Amino acid sequence: MDLTKYTDHYREKCFINSTTDYRACYVFKGEEIKSLLTGYNDWDFDITADDLKNIKLASDNISPNLQEYQSNTRIYIFENENKDKNFQDVTITGAFAYPFQQSWGLQQTKQKRFVLINSTTSDYKITTTTMVQDPQTGQPTEKEVTTGAMSVYKDNTSTDGDLYVIQGGSGFNVLINDNPNVPFAEPISFVVNSTPGNTNNAIYRVRLGKNQVLSLPNITGIEGSRVENETPTTNLQKFNGSIYLEGKIFLLLNKI
Repeated sequence: MDLTKYTDHYREKCFINSTTDYRACYVFKGEEIKSLLTGYNDWDFDITADDLKNIKLASDNISPNLQEYQSNTRIYIFENENKDKNFQDVTITGAFAYPFQQSWGLQQTKQKRFVLINSTTSDYKITTTTMVQDPQTGQPTEKEVTTGAMSVYKDNTSTDGDLYVIQGGSGFNVLINDNPNVPFAEPISFVVNSTPGNTNNAIYRVRLGKNQVLSLPNITGIEGSRVENETPTTNLQKFNGSIYLEGKIFLLLNKI
């Protein structure tokens, strides 16, 4: 990828007020991301109130609420003083939606599933400076915002293909509105834990033989429900787990 084509996305210091991270970066926000990545034309990287229109949560006690899902996606690609590490660290934060096809034998076949990287449940966080409108003066003012994030680093020392390591725990909430048993959306939540250099590190690898590996050995706080009325149950589940997938072709079909 030739990042020199994106000079207008470059920041001399990515986190302006940080005393622990002086790196420069390229930043891509919202729908700009589609110019960077291929195959995501039907994803939504800028979630607004209009996107969430006609969605209801079960109660006021549900957290995060719909307002917290209103965010764009932001991708940070970092420079590094060590050229072996240059542009190998990518951080993602914010919210996005992806298309999902679900059939209950009724009218609805396609939905959006809304995903939020949660600042409360994420161990990995970033603090950025943004311009917001001052509620008192109505003038633009600088504000620091801390958000949950996922950092993926490519370890170029790998002897078996390309190795990508998640740099810390990232919490996710997914808003699912496809169940016709209830009028409200059913959220699920989980945390992908990872500690580089530890046996619980979460990785994605493309082996030399082109086998692809996704290893998430420590997923905690998996929680959600699926209401059923015909044989009444909430199907409430809460558990911890792990995922290991390997194959020649990794193809995720957002379809049941």
